[in-house]
Amino acid sequence: MSRGIGAFDAIESVLPDAVALLAALATQLGDVWFVGALLVGLHWYADDEVVDRDAVATIAGLTIGALGLAFALKYAFTLPRPPTRLARPDQFPGVLQPLYVATGTASSYGFPSGHAVTSTVVYGLLAQRLSIRTRRWRYGVAAAIVTLVCATRVVLGVHYLVDVVAGAALGAAYVAGTYYALALVDDAATAAFGIATGIGAVALAVIGVTPDSVALLGTAFVGLAWRLGIRRRDAASASASS
Repeated sequence: MSRGIGAFDAIESVLPDAVALLAALATQLGDVWFVGALLVGLHWYADDEVVDRDAVATIAGLTIGALGLAFALKYAFTLPRPPTRLARPDQFPGVLQPLYVATGTASSYGFPSGHAVTSTVVYGLLAQRLSIRTRRWRYGVAAAIVTLVCATRVVLGVHYLVDVVAGAALGAAYVAGTYYALALVDDAATAAFGIATGIGAVALAVIGVTPDSVALLGTAFVGLAWRLGIRRRDAASASASS
């Protein structure tokens, strides 16, 4: 199945190869390691005036679930990535080649874009739950970051345009759906990791036993156990104080 519309060929014809390295660096805004470090940092330095730790934990749980959903859909559709890339690793100086390979290339299936899903979910949820500036400003910044990440995926030649559009749409629908679902429970963070564990189990069934599928389900399960432990501790403290 072909889903290309010639967008990459047009971009490739006007951009110099050096742009590939810049795009590879900017695309990290939607990469797992970066959003993971961002959420860990926010949880560590959480300030109730800006965002509390439970809100960050909720975002983390939902992000793991979104990753599992993206992976499951990739393997369900099994659609390939574009056949060409903006640049080859050997076009860069030796010290930059490993950096470009690690950040600007991709393997596995292409639809939907995992970076588009992840960036939409993480930055959309941060815009939803942070308490800085105005809501319009936060959503504007989130939209700009998501657009940048999606653009880099197409520029690098690792996704077709439809892959990133579908990924962003899926991420937005996931954020909206989980918002209303979590509004029905009294512990959103625990519920978020519960959602992630359920999606991780489905992803494992769809993908099979791979390092990615096992890591996703394992991380979700550990997060759920962590949150249940906090609930038990809080219940014990409340019982002792009464």
